[in-house]
Amino acid sequence: MTDRPPFFFTSYAERPADNPLVEAFHARLQREVEIKRGRTATHEGFLNVGSIRLGQGWRRTIGSALGRARFLVVLLTDDYLSSPWCAREWAVMKERTRQALPAEPVSILPLFWTRLTRELPDDVAELQLRMATLGAAYTETCLVDLMRGDAQTYEKFVIGLTDHMIQSAGGELPEMDADLAASYPPAFGLRAPEEEGRREEGAREAAEADPATAAPAPPVAPSPAFGAGEKAALVDALVRSPISSTRDTYDVWLDSVRLHSEPIQLAPSTDSGTLRNRVLALVNFAMKQGLPTVMLAFAAALEELGADQATTEVRRLVDLAAAGWRPR
Repeated sequence: MTDRPPFFFTSYAERPADNPLVEAFHARLQREVEIKRGRTATHEGFLNVGSIRLGQGWRRTIGSALGRARFLVVLLTDDYLSSPWCAREWAVMKERTRQALPAEPVSILPLFWTRLTRELPDDVAELQLRMATLGAAYTETCLVDLMRGDAQTYEKFVIGLTDHMIQSAGGELPEMDADLAASYPPAFGLRAPEEEGRREEGAREAAEADPATAAPAPPVAPSPAFGAGEKAALVDALVRSPISSTRDTYDVWLDSVRLHSEPIQLAPSTDSGTLRNRVLALVNFAMKQGLPTVMLAFAAALEELGADQATTEVRRLVDLAAAGWRPR
């Protein structure tokens, strides 16, 4: 990778089962772009593999690529549509496109990596890419199946996608600061900040008009099966998980917990002290909430970092706590 902006940024939800296929697709697309554009033109692609996210300076590395890439090549899966990281990548490119003058250029290329069972967000539905130039087979199947099927059909898809990118590359996109790109609000999966603000404003207006509607929710507690021993086990599992490797990794995880927990705001005390104290403060905070949202966010955010024994144990324990969350 050179210092020049990447030609495209492959946006996908990391999943151990198909990560090697994603890497192979990314490499093949980059090679085709280089064939068509040549070495002197920008042809490099950026792929956010786990080693980048867990390395030092991950925010600036990813943010810089995301804030400067000409195209966002999106590999749609159900996991993608529920990932705050993926939704952030989409939001950054959408905002950069909105700021382009005099007209918004083509910049986001959503591809069906697998068949979807979730409803597409409006932004995605408007841009879904099933062009005739990508091959007739793609209109009937998904990219990962196309890739593992007939080689000639897959090659036609990659060539068609590359040609579409090159033909659309004329319009320039304004760049976005790396730090801003790395922390930009997600576009979907979680309610956008403006929508959440409208909901809160509507709730306040309703409460003022009819105070009875402002009655607080009853306090709740985890399942009786989730006692002091399970709480201690959850703290231990979190401390043994990948968040203990570096402070950067912990920050990645905590940032994702915040996103998964919205609109709940985490208490400031959960981000200071030793790792065990921070984790304990988070667990105590989660157990005081009216819903198990924060508790479930622990596992969801951890699973985005990859699978290991501690992560599996965290998932088991938070599911146990959430299963019987009930009014006191």
